[in-house]
Amino acid sequence: MPEKLLDSLHTGLVTSEELDAKPYGFRVTWIKWDSGFRGSDLQITDRIIGIDGILYDATNRKDHDQAPGGYAEDQYWEKKGARDGQSTTLTIWRDGEALQIAGLVRADRSYTNDAGRRAIAPAGPEALTNDGFDNAWMGWLEKFEDRASRIFDGGWQHTLNIRQELADALEEGPRIDFLLKKYPGPFATVTKSDYDRLIDSLRGKKYALTPADLAYRSLTQHRVDDAIAAGQQARASFLSKNSAAPLDSLPAVDPIRGDRQSVAGQVVEIASVQEIAEAGHGWYYAQGAQGAVYLIDSRSPAMTAVYLAVERFKQLVSPEVNDVHQFIGKVTTTPTMVAAGRRVYTGLVIEVLADTVDGKVFVDLTTGGAEPLFANEEKMHPPPVVNTSAKQSPEQVMTSFINALKLGDQDLWSSFFATWSCSRNDDGNCIYDLNGGPDPGSHSMDYVHARRMIMSDVYDIRVAKVGPLRSLLDKPKIEGVTIELDHIGLFDGEYHAYRNAELHRMWRLQRVDNGPWRITSDQGI
Repeated sequence: MPEKLLDSLHTGLVTSEELDAKPYGFRVTWIKWDSGFRGSDLQITDRIIGIDGILYDATNRKDHDQAPGGYAEDQYWEKKGARDGQSTTLTIWRDGEALQIAGLVRADRSYTNDAGRRAIAPAGPEALTNDGFDNAWMGWLEKFEDRASRIFDGGWQHTLNIRQELADALEEGPRIDFLLKKYPGPFATVTKSDYDRLIDSLRGKKYALTPADLAYRSLTQHRVDDAIAAGQQARASFLSKNSAAPLDSLPAVDPIRGDRQSVAGQVVEIASVQEIAEAGHGWYYAQGAQGAVYLIDSRSPAMTAVYLAVERFKQLVSPEVNDVHQFIGKVTTTPTMVAAGRRVYTGLVIEVLADTVDGKVFVDLTTGGAEPLFANEEKMHPPPVVNTSAKQSPEQVMTSFINALKLGDQDLWSSFFATWSCSRNDDGNCIYDLNGGPDPGSHSMDYVHARRMIMSDVYDIRVAKVGPLRSLLDKPKIEGVTIELDHIGLFDGEYHAYRNAELHRMWRLQRVDNGPWRITSDQGI
């Protein structure tokens, strides 16, 4: 295909100016397929801070639109008298270090096919044809490069659903294969390389988790099994001790005109209940012999104690508890009427003495105290094996934080959050508040959700990257660091890092006057 060299020259880079960066420069967001820096050590996310030995100055931004990737870059090369294929050296900033990277300046090209129509590359394809695919090659290329640029340039930090991005990218596979087969050449080869790299990134880092890595899951299951066994034993003992009878064994009594004393005080076992509500007030409804109605007030002190025990079970043992109740209660002489929808339920109130929730959580409400324990609760405190040393690095703190979650110790997990706050105001100054951390217990819902995730879709969590140390305040001396986490899931029999909207990849940690590092991100996993 005919190739024509144009008068303008470029590095073939796509960049974005980073005004507040130190050192100031231009972030590389894409390297075009025919760039003279393809094959060099230049990477997407590198910051260009100078060219040919001259550093950029944020206070004197004249002609900075002529920097690599700028809209007037060709004017810079014109003033330099540059020619196609001329070597140039960029000074770039990467991981706190300045590096020199050499590449070529190239003249812009235009390509046409044998029919005289515009093409993308010397070997094709034609820019405005689609070869049977959904959109033209030029439009497809722009979207492909935009997606790849977004993923390579911090995509794991910002993309909320990496697995969906992977599924969408895999749909482009047939087009890439077609490109290689019909239009072999440098463009197809480079694009296939970019595509493979994109897919590899979206699949996430592969991990080889061992049985030891997953032992915490069986630990939790053992604790659930122990709680169920203890609850079943305690329930059987309670039923025997109180001579409880099945609810449907009681004679039917009219709750208004009948002899309520004939059933009053009887301890009964209720196999199942249904939930009803009257103007937002919840009740549990059970049916006895001959359609007799019995009601349990969900707002009673006894039920409040049950709910609190269930929440502690979720925190100490397992977050998976369904709202299914098997009550043991005492029949009272109190009649009540509940209007739920078009139906009116009139029956005797039952005072709850004990309850088994979801077959897992048994609570004896006759033991006294405002918050009776669930069966085996006193044995549910995990051993203190998590490192709590004040000398831990930020990475070690995050690892201990994750281990505390695996062990199911909410208090230990919560202890890794900062008790202070130090955040920047609109002027960029850090405002320190000694007591500005989250209130005790404020992370309870985060903890329960985190436990649910670590026991289901998330198999492990590892530190992926530790950012540079930053000075936030001089007095007191406050330093900060940002950490990226890999959440590991199981996909097609392999463990890979992934991310979705429920997971938090980015975490901030701080320390005061060289004290212990603590988490300042107010979030769960």
